[in-house]
Amino acid sequence: MTISPYELLRSCIPKPAETVVTPYDLYSAVQAQQPQPSAVLVPLPEPDEPPRAEPPLPPPARRTHYIADIRARHELAQRQPTFSPRG
Repeated sequence: MTISPYELLRSCIPKPAETVVTPYDLYSAVQAQQPQPSAVLVPLPEPDEPPRAEPPLPPPARRTHYIADIRARHELAQRQPTFSPRG
């Protein structure tokens, strides 16, 4: 599909601000339509026991041999001089 030069020029003309709709405008419009819940403050119960420590995070995933092999070949290729065909 080709676009005529005139249509391309018309599409590049800046549009007036009221015709440009941003994601924030859409979000604001939806938020304005939804009823806002009334804010009721409920006191939190006092904890009877101290908070528990979170379980330790699992160790980070190790690189596979496949990825290490690719990296090794890449570093080897960078160290070697560039290929120049004979001719």
